[in-house]
Amino acid sequence: MPPAFDAEGVSTKPIQTGFYVFGEHSRDIDFAQNLATQKMAPSYISAGEYDKAEKGLLSKLENNPEDAQALFDLGRCYLAQDRIDEAVAVLIRSIAGKGASTKPVMDAWAHNLLGECYQKKGKPDTAKKEFEIVIESGIDFQNSLGFARERLAKLQGG
Repeated sequence: MPPAFDAEGVSTKPIQTGFYVFGEHSRDIDFAQNLATQKMAPSYISAGEYDKAEKGLLSKLENNPEDAQALFDLGRCYLAQDRIDEAVAVLIRSIAGKGASTKPVMDAWAHNLLGECYQKKGKPDTAKKEFEIVIESGIDFQNSLGFARERLAKLQGG
């Protein structure tokens, strides 16, 4: 089994991940720490460690600028910080980006988050369109449909 290491001081909240590094980088601590930062980005967002999340996601995007998951997570990170224009830009890129089998699910949530962004920007008609896209998709993962229906009803005065 390859050696493990603890990255002390990486976060002020308990966040963890696990992975292996094989091949030419197997003894490269800097490579492993960068990879850990990339892999922990979603957990950093949940913990409110947005600077660390952004650093990891931007690093991941340097290698693959069309990584839909990284773009989606960066959009969540920016939205959580009320960096709305930046969130809109990367969420749109996420929808256009490349992903795996979970891409349609991620796109549904990207449209929901775009709806939230447009609502915050005072663009209710554009927000409605985003929520309608989710509803029309029929994709319901982690209550994506319920979220869209609830937000749409509020925008329609319901």
